[in-house]
Amino acid sequence: MEPSKTTIRPFDFRDFGLLRRVGERGVCLDTEIALTRGAHSLQTALLSYLAPGASTPTFVLPPDGEDGQIGAFGQVRHRPGSEEARITYIAPQEALLGSGGEALVERLSIAAGERGAHNLLAEVGDGTEEFETLRALGFSVY
Repeated sequence: MEPSKTTIRPFDFRDFGLLRRVGERGVCLDTEIALTRGAHSLQTALLSYLAPGASTPTFVLPPDGEDGQIGAFGQVRHRPGSEEARITYIAPQEALLGSGGEALVERLSIAAGERGAHNLLAEVGDGTEEFETLRALGFSVY
């Protein structure tokens, strides 16, 4: 894959509309969150904006009118002191499968490393398109 020229940035209030527009079409990559409290991506993004470092950071791939990119976002959770971080949510689901997904996952990986994580986990079913995409991006089966 070619290196992406896409700019991924932290969530701020100008991204509120994007999160509302594509948030329901996302995929939760953390089973614990999905089964216990649900993936409340918009609330999580607002909390991470208001209390940086205390929550799950959200990163945004802005829409690009030139190549038809609709925009996407991803979230990563890292508990202080833990050696592992988890990609919790990516929306819309098709963004993970497209060219912007590579840049978004790379930025989530960087954020996890900056917080002290040594491993980055994402839970997907085997045989799914998401599984194949993450394998192509360097994830391995655990």
